[in-house]
Amino acid sequence: MTGQIKHAHYFILVALVTTALLSSKVQALDVYGEAGVGFMKTSISSTSFRMSAAEARVGAYVTKGLGVELHAAKGVGSDTVNAIEVDLDYSTSIQARFETPEKDGGRLFMLLGYGQTSLDMNRSNTGKPGADDFKSGNFGGGAEYHFSKLPGLHLNIKWNRLYAQGGVEIDCTSLGLRFTY
Repeated sequence: MTGQIKHAHYFILVALVTTALLSSKVQALDVYGEAGVGFMKTSISSTSFRMSAAEARVGAYVTKGLGVELHAAKGVGSDTVNAIEVDLDYSTSIQARFETPEKDGGRLFMLLGYGQTSLDMNRSNTGKPGADDFKSGNFGGGAEYHFSKLPGLHLNIKWNRLYAQGGVEIDCTSLGLRFTY
């Protein structure tokens, strides 16, 4: 029960921040989109699985240095350890993006949000195939470089902790190209 209450707090916090930010000056929002590749590391007890994913993000700046974004990822590569195959079915989240001011084309950023990750697991030696869903608050951060000769284009690398509870950790390190409109 406490896990459900903890999840509810994250969801309520993200929903309140998103509502408050989006209600102010909607017509002045700068929007952006991002495509990237993610490298997932999922640890279940003491066993680690490494997968790859295609990622997409869309977002809007609600004020200078603060954006709200939607993230989605789909697995494109699975991993098998001890006759257990794990693949990312999907991952979705809503995140607030906090950025430092740009200096010499670079900036740092933090991500804070709530999401769901679904893993397909084929336990061939147990006869227990199926998917497990992991819902949780998530956080991360990264660095980004703005190409001065290509207005609006940014290259970034980031790390996200998508889930960490009950002996399960799901992390994603990503490389992305973001375009600001």
